[in-house]
Order: sequence, then structure tokens, then C-alpha cells
Amino acid sequence: MELLVAMTLLGMLMVVLFGSLRFGTRVWEATDRIRRDDGEAQAIRTFLRERLEQSLPLSLPLADGRYEIVFAGEETSLRVASSMPQSVGYGPYVMNFSVTPASGPDVSNELTFRWRLIDDEIDRRDNDVQERVILDTLDRVRFAYFGRKEGRDTIPQWHATWREQGELPDLIRVDVAFIRGDKDPWPPLIVSTRIDEWYETSF
Repeated sequence: MELLVAMTLLGMLMVVLFGSLRFGTRVWEATDRIRRDDGEAQAIRTFLRERLEQSLPLSLPLADGRYEIVFAGEETSLRVASSMPQSVGYGPYVMNFSVTPASGPDVSNELTFRWRLIDDEIDRRDNDVQERVILDTLDRVRFAYFGRKEGRDTIPQWHATWREQGELPDLIRVDVAFIRGDKDPWPPLIVSTRIDEWYETSF
């Protein structure tokens, strides 16, 4: 009888111990996932901030002899000339950030990053483009631009678009919201551009 009671108690103790072990494992996995997500999010925010801070006010030649301003800001997309990290090569590069629907069954969006090196071969403008998804499971991404538009504003203010302007916006804002509940929303990323004098290039 005493042996039966002892074995029963031992069995109950093992159930509790294994349950605690499984719970601890789940907590550790969840904590590790959050840590990875936070680290990845910080790396992407840093990458975005540096690219936008290093925006270049470039105009590139067209085949008909005219020049096209590279910077083109929309609410869900942004084209900019900028540099890349030293490990990639400084450039300059034409970069496109755009929100696109995700492939597959998920009803979500992705932030796609496309880039190409600026060179002097006008006919190859659309070639050698590289592409990568840098954010997924997105509800939305919104770009906004702070500055004074030519012939329109008397004081700087926020705009949903910034195209064909004689200078870069003073500030660029990026708002990001995720669908999945395990990803915290980003605080707004507000970046100051450093150069505001346009120049033409025949890279």
C-alpha cells in the first residue's frame, strides 16, 4: 500500500515537472523569437534611416537629352538616389521602396526594395536591377514628406507626395504597421535629408 502511494506521488511529481519543462521551453522559444524579431526590426530601421539620410539630389539623363529628377515620393512608394553600405559598394544607386501585396494565402503586404547601380549607359536603365523583400506581414507602410513645395507653400508642411521638386524634402517619415500580433508596431521613423542642392550627372 505504501509503495503504491509512493509511486502515485512520484508519477504526479513527474507530470508537474514535465509540464513545467514544456512551459519553460515555450517561454524561452517565444522570448528568443521576440529577441530575433526586435534585432531584425532594428537592423531594417537602421538600413532605411541610413539610405534616406544619404539621399542624393540627382538628375539623370534621358535618351532624348532631357534630365529626370530621381527622387519621386508617393504615399506607398519612394524612389531615391543614395549610397549603400561599404560592403556592397557606395554607388550611387537608384533605389525603389514599394509596398506590394504578398504572394500566397496571407492577406498582407510586403515592403520590396529594388536597387541598381547608376552608370552612364542610358539604354540599360532598367537592367541589372536587384530586388529583395525587407519587411513582410504588413498591414500598411506610409511615406510622407515635409518641406516647402515650389510655387505652392509659403511655409514647410507635410505632404503625401513629393515629385518634380527643385530640392529634396526636409524630412521623410515612414509609418509601418504589421498584421501579426506578435510584432510590435514601429514608432514613426522620421529622417532628415542632408543635401538639398540638385545637380545633374552623367554617371
